[in-house]
Formats: sequence, structure tokens, C-alpha cells
Amino acid sequence: MKYLYNLVACIFLLCATACNHHNDIPEPEPQPTHTLLVYMAGDNSLSDFCKTNIRLMKDALMDATEDMNLVIYKDNRASGDGLPSLFQLKRTIDKKTHIAKIDTVYLEQYNTELNSCDPKVLMDIVNKTFSTFNTEVKGLEIWSHGLSWIPSSNFRFNGKPNTRGVKYVGQDDNHYMELWDLRTALEGCPRLDYILFDACFAGMAEVANELDGVCDYIYGPITEIMGFGFPYNSMVRILSDCQRKSDVRKTLTNCVIDFSQSDLFRQNGYTITLLETAKANNLAKYP
Repeated sequence: MKYLYNLVACIFLLCATACNHHNDIPEPEPQPTHTLLVYMAGDNSLSDFCKTNIRLMKDALMDATEDMNLVIYKDNRASGDGLPSLFQLKRTIDKKTHIAKIDTVYLEQYNTELNSCDPKVLMDIVNKTFSTFNTEVKGLEIWSHGLSWIPSSNFRFNGKPNTRGVKYVGQDDNHYMELWDLRTALEGCPRLDYILFDACFAGMAEVANELDGVCDYIYGPITEIMGFGFPYNSMVRILSDCQRKSDVRKTLTNCVIDFSQSDLFRQNGYTITLLETAKANNLAKYP
């Protein structure tokens, strides 16, 4: 009888231990609520700046207090980097050493050259990114050349005589993405909270007005901007703090302040603007 009691006690102890072990399963880590897609249309004279800017973004992620999904579409064949690719820069912590590092996680490696100024290509990249990372806050950056309005007689668009004035916000070799083509592409995508433009003349009222309905805010230069572009080492860190839609305006305002205090601003006199697209048409109204 004593043997039977001991057997029952052992079985009870084993069951209790098993239950406790089951309860010790770690909870999944919280996922970022903010995704930024940087669309680098770099098959042009800016090609060599792609690597420099990506390095600064990595440095910023290492210092960020909050995690975000930083996704990059890179097309800079002109600097010998080969075919376009879509990848995530992901900060991970080594469990043994507790040292942070940045991993490159490829989402797509294309086997053919793409015209990154084709609206269908842009729409595909945006939709692929935000179907993979369907986060609360969605941001896009257009990284490329930009041009303000010029007379049509002085410009051949896609190798053909242009019949109207043009404003483009992307260049791939001898292909350009006109402003209205950008809007058309984004009409087939999830609505964005903001768009950053690391492209000349893109932070202007007509851009905000054209993009009303596809995003809430635009941020970019109203003049030229040099090839090295934004101060990504601080800008990405500031953007990573934005974890809710209600924080977007404040975060972008902080980016404006940071830019105005940067060496890039002091040495080059850039003018950066932040515009709310829904209110851009008010600029065209007269008293």
C-alpha cells in the first residue's frame, strides 16, 4: 500500500511539473507598428549615394529606441550593384552576447532589370511591402531625382517630344515618373500616412495637392537637394519613435526641426517643408 501511495505522489508531481513547464513558454515578442518603404530609383547620377544612405539608415536603426520595419527597394545598376532587390533592414539582438546587429532580409531579388519609374512597378513594390507588413503606420520615401515645371519645348519625355509642361519625381536612366503617374500608381495601393521625398523640388504645393487622397502628409525640399540627401542617421531614429497614426504629424515636425539643425542645412541652405495634403488646395484660394 505504501508503494502505491508513493507511485501516485510521483505521478502527481510529474503532472504538476509538466503543467508549470507549459506555462513557462515565452510570449511572442511585440511586432513593430510602423513600416517605412524607401523606394530607391537610383539608375541615374545619384547611384553611388545609395550605399552611403543605406549605411546611415543602418546606423540609425542601431540607435533607435523603438523597432520599425525599414524596407528598401534598391535599383542602382549604374553603380554596378546588379539587378533590383527588395529587402528589410532588421535589428536583432544576439541572445548570448546581447549585442545588436542589422540583418538584411531579402523579400524579393529580381531576375531582370526593371524600369523603376513605371507606375506599375512602383504599385507592385508598395503593395508587396504593405501586404507583408500591414502595420498601423505606413510611410513611403521616393528617393531619386526630381524636377520642377519646365516648358515642354525644352524637354523630351521618354525619348519623345513632350506636349505639355512636366514635373517628375523619379528618374530611371532615360525614363521619368511624372507627378500624375505617381498619383495613379498610389491610387492602387493602401492609403499612406506620409510620403518623404529625397528628390529636388518635391515638397511643393502642387505635389501635396496631387497626392490628396493617397496620403496624409508629404515632407520634402522645395528647392534642390544635394546628392547625399537627408540626414538619415538621425531621421530614421526619429521616425522609429512613431508607433501610432496619431503621432505622425508630431514625428514629421520633429524631422523638420532636426533637419533645420543639421550640418546639411547649415552648409547648403536647404528648405524643407511639411504639408498636409488635404489642406493643400487652400493655397490656391484667394480672399
